[in-house]
Amino acid sequence: MIRPQASRIWPIVSERDLALLVRLGPVPLRYIDCRDHHCARFRVALKHLDRLVVGEKRCYHAAGATSFLTTMTSLNQTQGRTLQWGIVRWVAVALFVIGVIRTAWVAEDAFITFRTIDNFFNGYGLRWNVADRVQTYSHPLWMMALTVGRWITGEFYYSALVLGGVCSGLAVYLLGFKLSMSQRASACCLLILAFSKSFVDYSTSGLEGPLTHLLLAIFATLHFGKMPAKKRLFWMTLVASLGAVNRPDSVLLFLPAVVVACRRVTLGDCFKVTLLGGLPLVAWTAFATLYYGTPIPVTGYSKAMTGIDSRELVAQGFRFYADVATADPILLPTLCVGWFVAIFGRSVRGFSLAVGALLYCVYLLKIGGGYMSGRFLTPPFFVSVILVGRVVILEKRRWIYPVSAITALVLGLLSPATPILSGPGFSTRQEGLDLHGVVDERGTWYLRTGLLSESRDMPEPNSLPKLLGLNPDPSDPIIFLDSLVGIDGFLCGPGVHFVDPMLCDPFLMRLPAWDLADWKIGHFIRRVPDGYLQSVSSQENRFAHPGLAKAHGDICLITRGPLFTKKRFGAIWSLAFGEGKEALRKYAEVDYRQPPLVQVALGDFSEPHPEGTSIWNSGFHLVPDGGLQVSLGAVSHADQMELGLGGLAQYEVFFLGQGKPLGSVLDYAGMRGKLFPGIVKVELEVPVEAVRAGYDALIVRRRNRRRSGVHCVAYIQFQ
Repeated sequence: MIRPQASRIWPIVSERDLALLVRLGPVPLRYIDCRDHHCARFRVALKHLDRLVVGEKRCYHAAGATSFLTTMTSLNQTQGRTLQWGIVRWVAVALFVIGVIRTAWVAEDAFITFRTIDNFFNGYGLRWNVADRVQTYSHPLWMMALTVGRWITGEFYYSALVLGGVCSGLAVYLLGFKLSMSQRASACCLLILAFSKSFVDYSTSGLEGPLTHLLLAIFATLHFGKMPAKKRLFWMTLVASLGAVNRPDSVLLFLPAVVVACRRVTLGDCFKVTLLGGLPLVAWTAFATLYYGTPIPVTGYSKAMTGIDSRELVAQGFRFYADVATADPILLPTLCVGWFVAIFGRSVRGFSLAVGALLYCVYLLKIGGGYMSGRFLTPPFFVSVILVGRVVILEKRRWIYPVSAITALVLGLLSPATPILSGPGFSTRQEGLDLHGVVDERGTWYLRTGLLSESRDMPEPNSLPKLLGLNPDPSDPIIFLDSLVGIDGFLCGPGVHFVDPMLCDPFLMRLPAWDLADWKIGHFIRRVPDGYLQSVSSQENRFAHPGLAKAHGDICLITRGPLFTKKRFGAIWSLAFGEGKEALRKYAEVDYRQPPLVQVALGDFSEPHPEGTSIWNSGFHLVPDGGLQVSLGAVSHADQMELGLGGLAQYEVFFLGQGKPLGSVLDYAGMRGKLFPGIVKVELEVPVEAVRAGYDALIVRRRNRRRSGVHCVAYIQFQ
């Protein structure tokens, strides 16, 4: 009997090749190259053999024999195919790296976290506005990683890019070189990742996606690995809890697999191990509840407490998926293939991961998806790619992986912004918001924050006030109303207090969205109740509404009061379950939707003030959402008027005669070269009809609520 030489290691990539080899006779296990396989894979491949002993120098026995020449021919062909797929795998890795470098950027939302970290290093704690303990980031673990990066490098931009790139690279390495069943499976999976626009886009971005992908790769490696059940459950629970700290809703991706891992552990041990592994999540929840007053970030309130009908959100979720189908043609098919192979692969472990990905996708559908095209789908997409590389049924059909690789190449090139072809001038900003608010976020911001962009403008913290010759004191900050607060907030530094009606304000985010008919996903505008801006600027409770006064008092105790006091803990309970929560609910049901028209007389206004005077002068009148009606006291036929208005805001002035509308004028009180312009002089021409008929009252209303300064009227004069 001819036997293989002891010095030769035989690469085995299929059941057929192994069957041919063992027909030579007894073949020692040490002569078989199993670098691309796992024990579970071999049990399936060798099920027709008499016995299999892994890890010992025993022999496989099979009936019959064949010529050594035939066997060697088959093995040489196998080695050739293996070499070819190895080359394809490294080409896929190169394509992925090139794509990540060409698309590297930092999202505008990442600067919200940067501002918090900058305030921390300036000695104000983990706060976005230095006056308030408010968690404006939804990725605590990623925030900690960025904090370490900032501590090492002293800057944010390159730290975020490097961290994102390293996490993405490690995730791809684990998938391609540890998790995949063979080189051809690895090459196919890596090609899918390299040509997915969404995955490559959010492999940097300064957001938490790369760390989520890395944790999923580590989790899957543990899940499919050979480890004692109790030990594996502990490590899987630990990684899952870190994933939940990194992004709370990602727990859906991990939970089914953790449940499956509990099967072979006794109930008592299961409780102890999961409690020990879940300590990171427990510790962060306890810290956030104590420090911030709630374990839920304010951004969570902004997305969950909208008051929008669930059917409308589901319809928006379908629009989100439809947008992804166009922008990233490879993503949704891969999701479906991953679920399919998990169902028919007869692997409980693979099926549990697929269930987690499906739960996450259903959850996204329920909440309306998101406004960043493809961002929230990259974690379940990555899980599906793992399943494509792990399922044995694909290994039995040689044609599947070549067809999948070619399909990935074709679908990837169909994308309007293929990562490897994306240039330094890539931009979709001119296209503006989609009809339903879903945008290509990288296309919106790449020209400003892209690594290779020729017009890159790297924001520096607290640089804008210095540029304008200002030195605002954080203890007496400039109050500014704005709803695009990422880069603006980072640039303005701790001396500017932002009132954000869309995302970050701890009081406004506990109110529902104001306009339920005209809203954009991820951008739910809240109405600023009368008295709130006055309360923020004066640091006193200026609410006339008793319910709002109660709720605002609770929030001030939680966000500004001493940490360890009985009153503060009482306020936390009140706002979560008691009087404060009920007061906000009643206000939202009764008074929130129909703001009153505030009446003032012309004599209540002060004399003209120089441009640039602070809008917080006690003699000025803020324009409420219901509008400000000014009684003139007499009929006027003046055709010109001058107003002192708060800058960086849009106004509409209506003219009334005996209660009848006589026309209106729309005007924008511009910046005049400054970000914080204070009072701006505006000259208006009165509509001809109002001049002819005579007018005795004006109504001043706010416009452009999505991004605005503080609407304020300082004085009115007629000419």
